[in-house]
Amino acid sequence: MLDGEKIVPSLSIEELTHRVAGLAARIHRLAQDFSVELSDTKALQRLLIDNPIDAFMQAKGMGGVSYFKFDGQTFGFTFAIEDPTVFATLLREILDWRLAQYLSRGQLTDVVCSVSRNSSGNPILFLPSSGGGLPKGPLDVLVDGRPMQAVIAKIAVNVVRAPGSSTNELPEILRGWFGKEAGAPGRGDRVRFHQDADTIVMEPFGPNFRSGSSPKLWERYLREKIPTEFGLAFNQATWNVGFVVSPPHVFLLVTLAKEDMNPDHRYADHFISDQEFSWQSQNRTRQNSKHGQIIKNHRAMGIHVHLFVRPTKRVGQAPTPFLYCGEVDFISWEGDTPITVRWSLRERVPQSLWTLLKVPE
Repeated sequence: MLDGEKIVPSLSIEELTHRVAGLAARIHRLAQDFSVELSDTKALQRLLIDNPIDAFMQAKGMGGVSYFKFDGQTFGFTFAIEDPTVFATLLREILDWRLAQYLSRGQLTDVVCSVSRNSSGNPILFLPSSGGGLPKGPLDVLVDGRPMQAVIAKIAVNVVRAPGSSTNELPEILRGWFGKEAGAPGRGDRVRFHQDADTIVMEPFGPNFRSGSSPKLWERYLREKIPTEFGLAFNQATWNVGFVVSPPHVFLLVTLAKEDMNPDHRYADHFISDQEFSWQSQNRTRQNSKHGQIIKNHRAMGIHVHLFVRPTKRVGQAPTPFLYCGEVDFISWEGDTPITVRWSLRERVPQSLWTLLKVPE
């Protein structure tokens, strides 16, 4: 809305989308942060409406006072600007500072904390010796799907509380994840702070949180049970898709029969043989995108790709569990938006499962 040194009090959603795409395209770091392609005008417009505009309308971070209005077609200020020149000058200074601050902080890499105990015997989190890059002070995080606030000190995280509350829920959270002995000597319990889009997720991490010793080949797992096998926490928003990125892992969750699914999700997935699988990406994924490069270069990047397949979405009213087919490796790809990828299974599909998984003889 700040065009050069001129302030624009209101914009149509079409013009706003066009300007956002233009700005982000000029700054690579910004372009990387968008979950949709900048060239996909409809998807970008929907993203703007559902995320920043909705937050502005709800006055998030504004003390309950909304400074913006949106009627579905036009976005603008709720107040009259008495001196546009002075207002634009002040706004430019603030925006330049905040944008520089955002770009300089970079993408948060995973920060893994060890669970220990304080002098009162309650479990707390110790930051890695480097500090991990978490900003000191209150930090908004998501814990088991709940918005929370973690207080980051110099070497530890002692407090996690609900917004507006003074009650420290950290001991209860850690005991819920790791049991009553959380943080006891010799345990090795760990917690990870992980950035997912624009949200920082605090989640249990490592072998002490796994539901079993490790996922077993050709065993069946319901969707919500898959992440726990890798020391990860389940949340619906992240795991209710077919392509889940959680470094150093990527998960392909495939349903073979798609007659009862949304047409946009009827991807062409099938076994080529007992050791090769043809998989189709989401419709918006490009070869030169971040996800495209992860698919092709996963081995060089140290990322493990895991294939989970189920024949149908449901059996009766119950969801069908996925069969774990093990790790797969990239062979080749073709096409764009979507990409069709050939994967090589490290372990052949047992003949007893050929009929169920429609493996050609």
